[in-house]
Amino acid sequence: MPLKTWTATDAQTRFAEMTADAQAIPQIVALPDGKKVVVVSQDYFDKAEHAIKLPLMTGGFAGPGESDFDRAMQDVRAEAGSKGPGSDAEDS
Repeated sequence: MPLKTWTATDAQTRFAEMTADAQAIPQIVALPDGKKVVVVSQDYFDKAEHAIKLPLMTGGFAGPGESDFDRAMQDVRAEAGSKGPGSDAEDS
């Protein structure tokens, strides 16, 4: 089943319908600037979270060579590593 795409105006006007539909399948919202965002249910996010985080946290996401994104992710990985896996440490 193809994902439904909403304009930002329709998504805002029909928010309850859009979020109800997102309980079944992800919904795409096309923003006025041409960018798109995806709205998913909490259940979908919880199941996909590991697959989303893993590429971001392991580096080289943007491909060969270092990009601004890769440099930013190095900071995130360093911060995550300083707390250790499963750490409950809070940011100060």
